[in-house]
Amino acid sequence: MKKPPLFLSILALSLLQFTLTGCGKNTPSSPAPATPAPDWNISGPATLNAGAYDYGNVHLYGNGVLYLMGPGGAATGAAVTLNLTGAFVMDAGASVVGYGAGYGPGLGPGTGGVSFANVGGGGHGGAGGTGGLAAGGPANDDSAGPTLMGSGGGSTLNSGAGGALLKITAVSATLNGTILLDGTSAVSGGGAGGALYVQANTIFGGGLLSAAGGGSLTPNTGGGGGGLITLSVHSGYYFTGTVNVAGNSGSSTGTTGANGLFTQTGY
Repeated sequence: MKKPPLFLSILALSLLQFTLTGCGKNTPSSPAPATPAPDWNISGPATLNAGAYDYGNVHLYGNGVLYLMGPGGAATGAAVTLNLTGAFVMDAGASVVGYGAGYGPGLGPGTGGVSFANVGGGGHGGAGGTGGLAAGGPANDDSAGPTLMGSGGGSTLNSGAGGALLKITAVSATLNGTILLDGTSAVSGGGAGGALYVQANTIFGGGLLSAAGGGSLTPNTGGGGGGLITLSVHSGYYFTGTVNVAGNSGSSTGTTGANGLFTQTGY
C-alpha cells in the first residue's frame, strides 16, 4: 500500500493536535471553590477562647451572650478576633462580655507600680491612677487600631484585671446590644479597660460599648485607666449609641485613672 506524502502526514498530525488542545491553546483548570465560612447564630450563652475565628455572618439575638475567655477557657488572656465575610449583628438585649478578662493582676504593658502598701492602677488608653508612692501604669496601645488587652493593677494578689480585646472585621456591623470590656475593681489597684476595634463598610446601632477602668478601694491605691474603642468605617457611620472609656477612682491619696480614647475613623 502506498504511503501518503510526508507533508500530508504532518498536516494531519497538526490538525489532530489543534482539535485536542482547543484551538492550539491550553485551557487552565479552575481552582476548586473554597468552602464558605459558616454562619453563627447565638441565642443563649456561648464562649470564645482567645484566638482568631473565621465566620460568614454572626448574629446575637436578644438572649444571646458571648463570653470572651483566655486560652483554654482561662479567666484572663482573652484576645479574640472575628474575621467575617458577612455581617456582625447584635440585637437589643444581646451582650458580649469580656469584663476583667484581659491581662491579669500585676500583668501587662500598662500594669501599675507597687511601693509597700501603695499600688497603682493599670493603664491602657489612659494611664492608671497613682497609688500614694506607687506610679500608675502608663497609657499604651494604638487608638487607630488597638491590639492589646487592658493591663492589671500593680499587685499580683489584690489588684483588678484588665478588660478583654475584641476585634471584629465585617462587611457591616449592627451594634444594638452591649459590649462590656471593662477592667475589674479591686481592693488595691483597678484594672484598665480593654479594647474594641470594629472595622466594617458600615456600622449601625444604638447599643452600649464599654471599656472603662476598674476602681480601687484601699487607701493609697489608684484606679484603672480607660480602654480603647475604635469604630472604623469605609462608607457609612450610623452608630448612635453610648460609648464609655472612663477611668475609675482610686482611694485616699490614690488618684483616678485617666479616661481612655474613643476613635471614629475611616479606612
